Amino acid sequence: MIFENKPGIDEDVFIHRLGYGDALPDEAAAKRIAGALAEVERAASPRWVYKVFEVVRSHARGHAVSLEPGGPGLAGRDIERHLEGCTGAAVFALTLGAGMDAHLRRLSAADPFDAVVADTAASELAECYADEAERLIKERLAGEGPGGSGVYLTGRYSPGYGDLDLSVQNKLVRALDGARAIGLTVTDSHIMLPRKSITAIIGVSDHPVTGARAGCESCALWEKCEKRKTGEACE
Repeated sequence: MIFENKPGIDEDVFIHRLGYGDALPDEAAAKRIAGALAEVERAASPRWVYKVFEVVRSHARGHAVSLEPGGPGLAGRDIERHLEGCTGAAVFALTLGAGMDAHLRRLSAADPFDAVVADTAASELAECYADEAERLIKERLAGEGPGGSGVYLTGRYSPGYGDLDLSVQNKLVRALDGARAIGLTVTDSHIMLPRKSITAIIGVSDHPVTGARAGCESCALWEKCEKRKTGEACE
């Protein structure tokens, strides 16, 4: 599926996340950053796919929960807590496309500053589209609860968060037929191709649920997380 809406990157927030803090880049740098953002948005060809699975509690083969029918087993205390009270899980995958990878490779061979800005911008844009996917799933599932009462969703939870192993990405992409649906594959080392892609699991319930965040200390992104370094809260 393609996205009808095209969310953009908040430039002020982006500049903060580049490491400028409360300071502002000089005029020349600001111009290059604005140009890099525009180029990244032009290079993106975002596509996504999702499917709703039943959540089955089962510790068979070490899995905390299984997604049925045909979905993967998920191991880990954090994902079990995240899906507590949920009878279903909406799993989605999205990618900014192979053109984005090509754009970033060209910049990496040309200019380090532009390459870093563009790579960070592409990651930020992928998160913007993940927010949009989350919004669309909520919109599409509205009214599907008992008696048309609607459904309640947790936030999204991705492989690599907490103790949910990164290898789950391989399973999620297979369960979504990601290669056929959006051209998304995963390497044996659990790297998604195209690189600027996201998979996530959202709990679905007929009553209010919040999910559960993993602590920063157990997150796979602990070492390189800029939000942790600046004291900014995860979203």
